[in-house]
Amino acid sequence: MDPKTRQHYELEKRLAQRILDCAPEARPAVYLDAYDTLFREISWHPSLRLTEAEKDRLVEQKLRLFAPMVGAGRDVLEIGCGRGDMIGRLAARNRRCVGVDVSKVALAQRRTEAPNLTLLVMEACHLEFPDASFDVVLSSQVVEHLHPDDVTLHLREVHRVLRPRGRYIFDTPNRLVGPHDVSKFFDETATGFHLKEWSYGDLLPVLKSLGFGRVRSQFLPEAVYSRGSLLFRIGFLPAAAKAFLERAVAAGRTRPERLRRARWARIAGVNLSAEKLH
Repeated sequence: MDPKTRQHYELEKRLAQRILDCAPEARPAVYLDAYDTLFREISWHPSLRLTEAEKDRLVEQKLRLFAPMVGAGRDVLEIGCGRGDMIGRLAARNRRCVGVDVSKVALAQRRTEAPNLTLLVMEACHLEFPDASFDVVLSSQVVEHLHPDDVTLHLREVHRVLRPRGRYIFDTPNRLVGPHDVSKFFDETATGFHLKEWSYGDLLPVLKSLGFGRVRSQFLPEAVYSRGSLLFRIGFLPAAAKAFLERAVAAGRTRPERLRRARWARIAGVNLSAEKLH
């Protein structure tokens, strides 16, 4: 294994364990210190080497998943927005748009200015907004970075700031074909900054216990969706169907076999739209 990859892995694993072990009240400071340490010491980290063109392509990929479900004319919150690229694009066709992130450094790199867009430093588990503030809440590749003990708190906060019939739309890697962080080169489960990876089967009971329902998931490729099309209206499955398909994936004896099954079933990643019922 490349010595740089091992150095990255060993540092990230050590920092992740520090986050997992710390007291709840210390987590915000420990999180920030851990990420600052990683990016300072691992100067070759893949996310630091992306060109602007590559970053733009990643935003386009995310928008193909999120934009059709967000729609237009809504009040939208994105959690873990980074420098605000996606929420900035969504602001062009929605009302009030807010992006929050724990990193002041990321937010300082914002490239989008719009009169209806606000970017704020804020934790995913403590959303400083009144009840029923938003029609839609988004996050992309956030849940796996939260302390496992905080995920229920995060989902409860999202439920609180959503209006009735509002939706939480999010994606996260599927643990059945993981790990997906740097530990994939060394371990069978995530031990880096993916503090816990999830599956459809893991998340559905938690969402339902907190008052979410009509939990759905895309099952067609993102490129075929467009708002108002027939494919948009029929192109979603109840997420319980994907939880059922996960059983066939889990039966795979090796990670490559599980990944092949997951790609065929379109469950290599978890993408969910959960509605606040009341």
